[in-house]
Amino acid sequence: MSRTKALAAISGLVGMIAAVFVALPSQAAPAPGSTTINFEDSTLGGWQQNGSPTLAYVADPDDAANTVLSVSGRTSGYFGIQSAVGAFQEGVEYTVSAKVRTSGTSGAAHFTYNEPGASNEYAWVGNTATGTASEWQVVTGTFTPGAGASSAKLYIEVEGLLDYLIDDITVAHPCDGTGEPEPCVPTAQTQTSLDFTDETLGAWQQNGSPTLAYVADPDDGANTVLSVSGRTSGYFGIQSPVGAFQEGVEYTVSAKVRTSGTSGAAHFTYNEPGASNEYAW
Repeated sequence: MSRTKALAAISGLVGMIAAVFVALPSQAAPAPGSTTINFEDSTLGGWQQNGSPTLAYVADPDDAANTVLSVSGRTSGYFGIQSAVGAFQEGVEYTVSAKVRTSGTSGAAHFTYNEPGASNEYAWVGNTATGTASEWQVVTGTFTPGAGASSAKLYIEVEGLLDYLIDDITVAHPCDGTGEPEPCVPTAQTQTSLDFTDETLGAWQQNGSPTLAYVADPDDGANTVLSVSGRTSGYFGIQSPVGAFQEGVEYTVSAKVRTSGTSGAAHFTYNEPGASNEYAW
């Protein structure tokens, strides 16, 4: 998964954003979230650091030609790496696996699916003992996101604050060709919907250092919108989480934007580092 994001930008003006929608057409792969990370390129793929561990790309003890991720210096069990927030789709069963290795001491390793507001906000997936023989163990299990999928994330935990190695993280779902059943029939999907009525940014986040405020819609006092002001750069506003989009899928994005008294050009920017156009309007 590319480390990409979308940004809502209003060139040079103070403005209001009433709603943001990101949708996948019916022809697209219906369930984003598939991931394969093998660390051969010495990156985390679409994932990111979780907490403040020490991360390093090192040689596999069993195969010096293979690169794996070393996680050390942890002061909390969840410190390690995590998916992007909002990368998974409600109601789709995902199968996740990874190879984990500790040295000399056994610890329980598992993925944690963290969905704020769910009946179990921290669901353990694939709890597995790492053993004491300094060997690779496969941690695998399934999870199905609920209604809070847009604010959820997946991360790996190894208990006991042990240093560990990790490799070959795979997240798959039936409709990506790696799972069952087949065939999978695509349907139109909403990937993100933000209307600010709950006075949050959902899975999105502040971009730069503007002043953000939840205010009444000038045309409808019962409707809450987002005010963006105090910007010193055109891109300051809000943005999606990094890694929330799937390669090769066409997304349709829309938002209602309002400025006061002055006309300005508003657009989304799709920022994909390394692409021929890294900042596509």
